[in-house]
Amino acid sequence: MNQEVQLFSLDGLRVRVTNALLSISGRSRANSASGAKEAGRLVSGRRRASLHQRGFSLIEMLLVLGIIAFIATMLATNIFKGKGKADVKAAQAGVRKVATSVDQYYLDSVTIPTKIEDLITTPGNATNWGGPYLKESQLKDPWGTNYVIKVPGEGGQPYAVISLGSDKTPGGADTAADIDNNQ
Repeated sequence: MNQEVQLFSLDGLRVRVTNALLSISGRSRANSASGAKEAGRLVSGRRRASLHQRGFSLIEMLLVLGIIAFIATMLATNIFKGKGKADVKAAQAGVRKVATSVDQYYLDSVTIPTKIEDLITTPGNATNWGGPYLKESQLKDPWGTNYVIKVPGEGGQPYAVISLGSDKTPGGADTAADIDNNQ
């Protein structure tokens, strides 16, 4: 009876078809178990994956995703720190540029401008104005706020050009610290 079940089962049919195909091609398989494996490969049209070829486990995928997230976090942290430092350097250069423009304004007009806009448009009280001394795009620091001209400056200086930093308010530390041309 066991033999009858095997004759009418799919595995039994697969073994018989495989043996027939192998005998036609000139190969013979004595082992029915290996014949069944070969039948599975022939009948399905693709090779069956063995136990070691089934893919990645959930733990392996989570481990790889964790490593990628860790690397991305480290890169993002370094990139944002570098951007903050670059913005500070750009603000320092901008403060120096505005201070140079204030000096040129003073040489032409013999007065110090009281507001940053006086470097672009002719103020009402200026004589011998030789501007514009800056372009409008040069009035803002890297954080989008206008540079400030403070008359008189601190420490006995005639003026100070100040960038308020990333926090856009007076005071602060690191990238939020004020940048002054007299520092």
